[in-house]
Amino acid sequence: MSHHMDEEERLVAELELLGIRYLSRRTADQAEHVRPPDAFLADLVRQPSARVRASVIALLLAHPEHAEAVPAALERLRPDEQWTLRLFYTAAVLLQQEHADRLWPFVTGQRLPDRYTADLGLPATASLRERLAALGQQHRQCTQAVVNWVGTYENVVRCLLRSWELEAKQYRPEKGLLIVLDDIRRRPYLADTGGERCTDDCPKRSSSQRNTDGCCEA
Repeated sequence: MSHHMDEEERLVAELELLGIRYLSRRTADQAEHVRPPDAFLADLVRQPSARVRASVIALLLAHPEHAEAVPAALERLRPDEQWTLRLFYTAAVLLQQEHADRLWPFVTGQRLPDRYTADLGLPATASLRERLAALGQQHRQCTQAVVNWVGTYENVVRCLLRSWELEAKQYRPEKGLLIVLDDIRRRPYLADTGGERCTDDCPKRSSSQRNTDGCCEA
């Protein structure tokens, strides 16, 4: 197994410890600890896999306290990687507001501070949808990649919420499991939720049915 693959598996295993379990795994190895937030954010951004890079959004939505580590994470990255983190961070800021009603049962804590929308030239008075569209356009210009970035952002939050909601249905009193929705993101993974997981080579969908970042569509 290559160094990149080993590191990707470690990162995805650490995400699982933090309650982010929608990404597919190639091994059953479990992480014993999670690296510091600044290193975690930077290492996710460095990954060659698009689905793992985009999981920065999920990490920030699940643990908004990690926003405090973003400046330190930026210092670990090359200039092009810094822009990637700023773009994904800003996507998380906007998605947190847009999906607040579905997020609140699972996540308590601070609102992600708006750090970079001005630097990215996003319109301050526009709607959330308009700002997401502008962010996607800016992302496209920065990467020179013909990618539906708004679809990529939305796919992350959709996969994350779907995994939490499916898991919540499995924690039933009749099974002897206490339902504490606010704590689901921190629970050990006790059973397969039965939902699809994000993978770079999802065999269940044709290429036309997959998002441009390689994650399975809802």
